[in-house]
Amino acid sequence: MTTNNLKKNVLIIGGSGFIGKNLIDKYIEQGYYVLNYDKVPYETYTQNSIENFNASSEAQDFEEIFSSYEIDHKTNSITFFNIY
Repeated sequence: MTTNNLKKNVLIIGGSGFIGKNLIDKYIEQGYYVLNYDKVPYETYTQNSIENFNASSEAQDFEEIFSSYEIDHKTNSITFFNIY
């Protein structure tokens, strides 16, 4: 199921960090509907173009995304840093 017939769906994993926020803004500018999967919801001025999913909940949310939406693009922007 596509959210909007005129828009393509993009799933961004880790969209609330620095890289993810910039990707979300670019995808929204290009007319995409963004599905953000992160521990922190991303708030933007165009809330009708984004849906947030809580990554700290069960994996069923991730499965729900794939079963409920036709995903046109996927982007992983999760980064890990070890600072000693």
